[in-house]
Amino acid sequence: MNNKFRFFDPISNCFINPIIVGGINEFFDKCEYKISRNSGIKDKNLVEIFSGDIVDTSIGIFIVRDYNLGFVLEKLDGKFYCYMSEMCDMMGKIYEVIGNIFEVAQFSRGE
Repeated sequence: MNNKFRFFDPISNCFINPIIVGGINEFFDKCEYKISRNSGIKDKNLVEIFSGDIVDTSIGIFIVRDYNLGFVLEKLDGKFYCYMSEMCDMMGKIYEVIGNIFEVAQFSRGE
């Protein structure tokens, strides 16, 4: 499992690299940023896929969600579609990141 994160600052409306002072747990507890976790999978353009990314596939557009011990693809209507797997990635490079829910207001759902 990949423990890489990215942070979206809703005030500046962009991803940032915060300086973490003190322990990581304290940072996450007080964090006002939107946090995305890396799925460990890259899209067909070798872009790392994070929770909250919007991906285009051969069967539609989905939102990547961090769910329990894995990542799922969620339909745009909010319904669960399937677990995202590295096996699918290796078999055809079927994912392409086209945005993320933090920068595209219509997908945010109050994240």
